[in-house]
Amino acid sequence: MFSQPQGWFGLREPSRAFSAIVRKDGSTVWAEDSDGKTIASGESGVDDASVIQSAIDAVLEEGYGKVVVKPDFNQDRAIKIIKNVPIIVEFLGKSTPTVDNINLLEIGDGSCNLGSGTTPVIIKNFRWNAEGRSGITGIKIIDAQPVLYNVYGDYGDVGINIHVKNYWCERVCIYRGSLKRQKKSLTLTTEKGTDSSFAQLDIRNLALDLPTEVGFEINQHCVLHRHKIFVGVWLGADNAKGLYVDGTISQGDFQIHVERGLATSGDIGIDIGANADVKNAVIRYYYSSNLETIVNNLYDKPITILVPGRELYDNYRLAWTEVNVGTNDTYGTPLEIKHPYWKPLNVRAIGIWLSGTFATDETVTVKLTAYDYGGGSSYREFSFTATGEKWLEPYEIHSIIRSGLIWKIVAEAKTNLSSTSVTVNVAGIL
Repeated sequence: MFSQPQGWFGLREPSRAFSAIVRKDGSTVWAEDSDGKTIASGESGVDDASVIQSAIDAVLEEGYGKVVVKPDFNQDRAIKIIKNVPIIVEFLGKSTPTVDNINLLEIGDGSCNLGSGTTPVIIKNFRWNAEGRSGITGIKIIDAQPVLYNVYGDYGDVGINIHVKNYWCERVCIYRGSLKRQKKSLTLTTEKGTDSSFAQLDIRNLALDLPTEVGFEINQHCVLHRHKIFVGVWLGADNAKGLYVDGTISQGDFQIHVERGLATSGDIGIDIGANADVKNAVIRYYYSSNLETIVNNLYDKPITILVPGRELYDNYRLAWTEVNVGTNDTYGTPLEIKHPYWKPLNVRAIGIWLSGTFATDETVTVKLTAYDYGGGSSYREFSFTATGEKWLEPYEIHSIIRSGLIWKIVAEAKTNLSSTSVTVNVAGIL
C-alpha cells in the first residue's frame, strides 16, 4: 500500500518522505498515502483527530511507516499509537483540544511493552495549547518506550505522564522542548502497587516552565535508575515544587535547576516524600536563592545532593529563612534554626545571603550563636557593606561550633542606621 519513507532504518530504498500525510484545504481535512490515495476525510476543525487517527492506524496496519500531520488541528479525542510496530509521526501543526478530560497523545495501552527492540516509536514536534480546558494531559506514555523530539505544550493538568500499567517504561527518551503552565509538568506514575521500572530514562534540554503544583514528580513505587536527566523548572505559583520524590532514584545522573518564575511564597525546590529512597545516586541541584525552602527532607531520608561548589551530604536538612534586621545598631528578633525532632545538628555548612539595597555608610551585621546540650554557647559576628552571598569557611564554623552536640543555632541581624532596605537570609545545612 505504501512507499517506504525516507531513511526508514535502511530496510529498502525509499521513494517518498512519508507513508501517509494529513492535509487541510478550506473546509476539508483529509489523509492520503504516498501514492495520493485518500485514506480518510472529514470536516476541517471537526473531524481532524479522527482523520489523523485513521492515517496512523493505516500505517500501523501496514507494519511500518511515517505519518506527517501538516496543519494545525482541533482535538475532541485522544490520538493513539497502540500497535507495536515501528512508526514515525511528525507534527508540523499544533493541537487545540475542544473538549475536557482527554489525553491528547497516547502511546501504548498496557497490552504490551510498546516501542522496544526493533519496533521504535518516534514522535516529532508534538505541540498543543490547552488554555481554558481542564483535565488535559498532553502526552501519556503507557508501558512504552518512545523517543520524543521537540515537545512543546502550553496549559493543561499534566504535560507528560510516563505511566506503568502492567509492564515497565524503560528507555523513554525526551529530547528538547518546553512544558508550560501545567499543574504538573512531568510525572512518573504506576498502578501496579509494586516497584515499577523506569530504567534508562533519558531527558535532556526540557524546560518545565511555570508549573502551578510540581515540575517533576516521581511517585511511590516508581524506580528510576541508570538514567540521564537534565531539566529546568521555573515555578509558576505559590506553594509549587520543583522536584517531588516519593519513589526510588539510584545509579544515574540527575541534574535539575529550580528557580522562581511567578511564585512568591511557600515554594519548595526539592521535596522528599515519606516513601522516597535515593541510594547510590547524586542529584546535581542548581537553584535561586529566593526559594522559600530549598530542600524539604521532613522524613530525614538519606540523600546526596550536589550544589555548585558544595556537597549537601547524606541525611541532611537544609534550613533556610529570613532574619529580622534590627535598626540603630540593635539586633532584631532572633531566629532559631533547629531540628524539628530535637536531634543534634550535624552542621556542615552555613550560608548568609544579603539582598536589597545598602544605603550610604550602612553596615549590616549578622550574629550566629551555637548552643550545645551542656548549656554552653559560642558566637561570631559578620559585617557586610554590600549585597552578596557568603558561605562560612571551616575555621569560621569551628569558631562557633566548638562542641559536636549542637542543638540549635540562633541568627540575629542589625543595621547601624535607623532603617534599612537590606534583607538577610541564613541557611544551615544540617
